[in-house]
Amino acid sequence: MWVILIFACIVLFGSMIRVGVMGDVFSDSDDRLEASFITQDVVLGDRVIRASTMDVLHRWHTHVLGNNRGGVAEMDANWLCRTRDGQYVIAMAIGASAMFRERATVDWQGKVEIRWTWRPLTEERARQLLAATPSVYRKVFGEAPARRY
Repeated sequence: MWVILIFACIVLFGSMIRVGVMGDVFSDSDDRLEASFITQDVVLGDRVIRASTMDVLHRWHTHVLGNNRGGVAEMDANWLCRTRDGQYVIAMAIGASAMFRERATVDWQGKVEIRWTWRPLTEERARQLLAATPSVYRKVFGEAPARRY
């Protein structure tokens, strides 16, 4: 009986500690993405736009894979943005630590390298992307998505 109780306590407290550590990893990854985003130069057709001048309209849930040392092994994010002249853009970020890219490295706390890809969208396509989440759609476009049957 005591063995089961001790085991349950270890599992409970171990998961609480792990969630606390992973919470730090997730918030740290958001900071890294934000810092990386604002330094980007975005090529849209024949023009170059600084990402820091764009409005980020929506951020989908960021996928973060932590490593067993409390750092980030990899991450990916998708953000819907709009340029000052009204062009919609999907910003896609992929990040990986040196350890994750090169298994021979021992440094688990290595710098996460983030690479961005940019895809222009029409307003119609941007609306389609957000139609599944009416609250976000309303926030971005100021109206509820049209119902289609």
